[in-house]
Amino acid sequence: FVLGLNYHDLEIDENGGVKNANGDITVHNDLTITASGPTFNMKTHDLTVTGNFLMSNGIFSGDEGTGNSHTITGNFTLEAGNFNAESSSYDVDGNLTLNGGTYTASSSTLNLAGNWDDSGGSFTGGTGTVTMSASSSAIKAGKDNKFNNLIVSGTDTINSDFAVEIGGDLTVSGTLTVVPGDTLSFTGTGSTHTIDGNLTVNTSSAVNSILDFTLSTNNTVVVDNGGILTLDGTDATGRAYLIGDDDSEIDLTFPSSGTNNGKFVGDHFTISYPVTAGIKINSDAAHEIEYGVFKNPKSFGVLLNFESAGNLPQTIDSCSFIGVA
Repeated sequence: FVLGLNYHDLEIDENGGVKNANGDITVHNDLTITASGPTFNMKTHDLTVTGNFLMSNGIFSGDEGTGNSHTITGNFTLEAGNFNAESSSYDVDGNLTLNGGTYTASSSTLNLAGNWDDSGGSFTGGTGTVTMSASSSAIKAGKDNKFNNLIVSGTDTINSDFAVEIGGDLTVSGTLTVVPGDTLSFTGTGSTHTIDGNLTVNTSSAVNSILDFTLSTNNTVVVDNGGILTLDGTDATGRAYLIGDDDSEIDLTFPSSGTNNGKFVGDHFTISYPVTAGIKINSDAAHEIEYGVFKNPKSFGVLLNFESAGNLPQTIDSCSFIGVA
């Protein structure tokens, strides 16, 4: 076992066996797991690391179904091995980096105040929730890695070689920006995405960016409470896309819920495959809609719906509506 004590540095370097914590552990500098065989199991106890947590091998288990609370003041880095978050809550003030190994979130919660980069390892979101709370940070995803629930309460930029995939719910109360050439992909069933902050899709000339719902089922997107969805295309060669398909329609609503409701800003953008009721813009915000393409309606459906709006946008400039209604 590992004694529940205060340590300056703690290194788990003995191969084989299970190292069980027998009390809460505080490491005042760095925690390092280097041995190839052991399982470091926190059992029912909490872990506090005021420096960095580095795993270059072995197995870490966050709890035994008890929902422990773990805090890392520095960075968390996984080089190899298996990090099993279990049902615990984690608060990481630095960066989270997967250069290798496997991070299994299970039902855990993680509050991250730094950058997220899982591009070098394997991340499985399980039923867990990741909250990005930094005032300025970036998200970089690895191939086939997927968040379950993602909450953006700070200011984050998606800048990734592969699509950032969300299998659960997206909640943006801060600012989330998709940079030119990147994709934010939604693959869940019955998920609800709430934009009370700012979700912006940026492009550049000859470089598109995408919000992709083609692998989702019955997802809804609600922009409300002062939230803003911005599809910021550049020109005809660099467009911002919000796309679905025949089996994955776009259910996007700007509800009429008071004076501080959601706003749509679109410039050189394309929205395809809305639900039968169309894109529902019912709020009284000063929407900005220009050089847009709305296409692929459902049979007997509509593309853009102002039916419940108290006031109509003053201008819808240079937009195209394509398909058989």
